[in-house]
Amino acid sequence: MRNIHLVLGLTTIISLGCSSSKKVGEITQEQLNQMNLKEAEINIKHLLKSEDEKDFEKVVKYYNFKKDTKKYYEVKNKAIEKFPQGYYAFSQSSGAFVLETDLELKKKGLEELKANFPAHNFDVVYFAFIKFFLDKDMCKEALEYQQEMIKTSRTRYYLLISILNKSEGKIDKINYLKSDISAFSEILRSTKKNQKNEDSLLRMLKFQLAKAYYEVGDNKHSIEVIQELRREESTVKGLSLQYAILLAKCGSYNEVLPVLENAIIEGKSTDEIKHYLEQAYKATGKTDFNLYFKGLINQMNSNILSHVNDIRINEPAPDFILKDKNGNDVTNKDLKGKTLIIDFWATWCGPCKQSFPGMQAAVNKYKNDDSVKFLFVHTFEKDHNPLTLAKNYLSENQYDFELFMDCKNKETKKNQAANAFGITGIPTKVVIDPNGNIRFKVVGFKRNIDSMVAELSAMINLSQSEFVE
Repeated sequence: MRNIHLVLGLTTIISLGCSSSKKVGEITQEQLNQMNLKEAEINIKHLLKSEDEKDFEKVVKYYNFKKDTKKYYEVKNKAIEKFPQGYYAFSQSSGAFVLETDLELKKKGLEELKANFPAHNFDVVYFAFIKFFLDKDMCKEALEYQQEMIKTSRTRYYLLISILNKSEGKIDKINYLKSDISAFSEILRSTKKNQKNEDSLLRMLKFQLAKAYYEVGDNKHSIEVIQELRREESTVKGLSLQYAILLAKCGSYNEVLPVLENAIIEGKSTDEIKHYLEQAYKATGKTDFNLYFKGLINQMNSNILSHVNDIRINEPAPDFILKDKNGNDVTNKDLKGKTLIIDFWATWCGPCKQSFPGMQAAVNKYKNDDSVKFLFVHTFEKDHNPLTLAKNYLSENQYDFELFMDCKNKETKKNQAANAFGITGIPTKVVIDPNGNIRFKVVGFKRNIDSMVAELSAMINLSQSEFVE
């Protein structure tokens, strides 16, 4: 009887052990991350005995979650040793390859990777190759590796668009686009996953095809593709601006005039839009374009004035201290009595710099008006010498801006002026009336120069009209 009990006991232990191992393998990442230290260590011990690299991956992610860098790399190295053709081994080898800058060594490294890791997805590696070639304007070579990417990868199709947009000359855009559109359409027919996003990507590819036809002078097929896109987007009301511009380029003016008109009225005017608006307008047989265009600008200004009225505020401006480019202090008290337009910006801020052509136009408009002062305040610096960077950037791009610095306080670690105005993102423009009250505070910018100048002018006029001496 005692022997039977012993056998039963051992059977139970073995059974429990097997059951326990199975449960360890089924532990989710979230469960592991939330375990207490002792429980986690027990389960990690079992996971690291696994023959499945995904169990090692759970442990790696656990230590990353716990910010234990030492253990994180220890387990990764164990995984590389135990699974020499696994995910972490491939990641390590491909990482070193991606950093290689010599083209021949890069190509050699790719062949070695393919030989050593035949079962892996090489899209990340191909992406590195494509970026390498695009940086050198070698679009044809970039395209060779784009075509090697798996056809189910959305990245493959976005990269095709990027390559073709940058390429000039010898690449047959039409055939590449038709081939990838066909492949991607087949994928969509076989799967409905993320259908909305996938349809959007397919439309992008087809629009690129329409542009490619136009570039080779095949307006007929370009128009056909645009009309096909419009039928597919039957739920979308009206003709989009990008479609209207391409139709106008192809000489098809029937439907484009109202779309281009609205672009002007909504402050989206560009030289290209104005040009094709004039072509479309004259195609109707009319000749008084300048008068007609002036009427559209008046509508734009009216809309801007209405918008500006809606966003105006009235609150006391805070006290602030700035440094001019020569290191002299400038305070709000020194500037009282003027209408101030304070533009908070930084050299590292792309949108800030994109707004500068419009801001220069506004500065030019008011350059002879002593009652209006523009202050371009460099803030949120990321470099040890922001003054030099800011001065150089403005000089190199020939911007006639009065530069002020809002550098970080070494003790408080804050940029005093930006903090005083509650600035959390740039570009931000603040308009202060002559009484020292904030009347407008706008984050971001309008891309169109005319609409930006019109908006700032409306803000200045409203600020001055309510000034009481």
